[in-house]
Amino acid sequence: MPGGYRIQVATDSSFRSVAREKVTSDTSLAVEGLEIERTYFWRVRAENIVEGPWSASATFTTRASKIAVAVEHSFGEAAGPRDYRLVALPGDATRPLGRAISGEAGTRWQAFRDDGSSEDYLVKYDGSDQFAFQQGRGFWLTSRKPWTVKDSVDAVPLKNGTVASVPLHEGWNIISNPLGKAVAWSAVTEANGGELQPLWAFDGSFAQVDTFRSAKAGEAFYFLNDRSLDTLSVPYPSAPGAKAEAEAKSSLPAISARPKGSDGLTSTARIGFSEEAAEGLGPLDQPAPPGQFSPVRLRLEIPGEAPMRQKLLMTERRPPPTQPDGGHTFQLQLQAETEGPVQVRASDLGVAKGSEVELLRPSTGQSYDLKAKKSVTIENADSTALQLAVGSAAYVQDQVEKVVPDKVTLTSYPNPMREQATLEYTLPEAEEVRLTVYDVLGRRVAVLEKGRVRAGRHQVQLEGNRLSSGVYFGRLQAGGQTRTQKITVVR
Repeated sequence: MPGGYRIQVATDSSFRSVAREKVTSDTSLAVEGLEIERTYFWRVRAENIVEGPWSASATFTTRASKIAVAVEHSFGEAAGPRDYRLVALPGDATRPLGRAISGEAGTRWQAFRDDGSSEDYLVKYDGSDQFAFQQGRGFWLTSRKPWTVKDSVDAVPLKNGTVASVPLHEGWNIISNPLGKAVAWSAVTEANGGELQPLWAFDGSFAQVDTFRSAKAGEAFYFLNDRSLDTLSVPYPSAPGAKAEAEAKSSLPAISARPKGSDGLTSTARIGFSEEAAEGLGPLDQPAPPGQFSPVRLRLEIPGEAPMRQKLLMTERRPPPTQPDGGHTFQLQLQAETEGPVQVRASDLGVAKGSEVELLRPSTGQSYDLKAKKSVTIENADSTALQLAVGSAAYVQDQVEKVVPDKVTLTSYPNPMREQATLEYTLPEAEEVRLTVYDVLGRRVAVLEKGRVRAGRHQVQLEGNRLSSGVYFGRLQAGGQTRTQKITVVR
């Protein structure tokens, strides 16, 4: 056929396994009968009296026109913040939440979206167009009944046949993978020019993940858009530039918190050192997604200035100490909305070889050697400031001494009191203690503490509902020392 073209389609780049071959005079060709979800190689040459050379090969990937959706989500009792989950649907369709979820909103279920604002960023369901499952969009959802979806939806259109687009706004986004297949986050990062923030999955607590799983199972994720991107490019798996698996990461020292006796709901923060790290918020740090729906959350507090929703970190890296006997002290924030104590555990401390690692609780003066004891119990951990000292033995010991009291003290607040007061006392070392309250006539009205007490800061409550207005005295006897605090009760 003079002036025609010979096209070959193969399953390998060497064209040893040719799946289709055709000669045509047209400048385009529709190829049928190929396998779904497979990458093919193709090339063309001119068919003249003398055969021309083959062109450079190109690739294309076949994909299904429909995505099978199978969602089964349960939300516990749907009684509070801990019963929310991140949800989404895949494909090229718009489905309002009111139609996708059974029951009446506000009574049987509730949803929020995150608009990325610095404050008041969680927007409650209002029935607007913003509350509809669309390509790449996700929501917080809780429901008294399990949420189930069995459906087949149209696949999303791909730019140049290889890339899906997820709309973004500035700041934190709830996003989902609209494709029918999972994509390595490293491939997404590469498709967007590199340097993306990590992807966060939620199952009662947040965890960094390396795979952008398809929303066909109803899952959404948190992502911080700190590069002012309008859209996130998601390459179709096996398309050029899409990597098959996630890249391996080196481990960083980790501190995790979870309710004692529980195997789940673990919140983890990581620290590290790098010559490229900044003193304040830098590109190597990883801001934490919002924690309102996490019963237990452990976060690092960034030193210095930072945007409102980037002041708490999941990972913080600092420059290495400049002196051999130096170190760093990281500020931690532990919040727990569960009953009972919280267990704090250290892991991956091998990379901190040659350094001491001590967990400090300034409010009580307690310190814990995490290399000797990798798990500690924190009582009354509803909102607790912690510190993690890492460095030479001399540096860490200096940090420990800063939080341990150097003398016996006794104070009370509020003072004057009405219904209740807190008596706080400090001990530089463990002692036999007796804390008693007397009236102005020297009559004992309450014994608040008795027995051996460890070193540190301690608090006890004085109930004033049975005390008449007037002056009272708290007396602390610790070892051979006595401290007295005047307490005034007013009605």
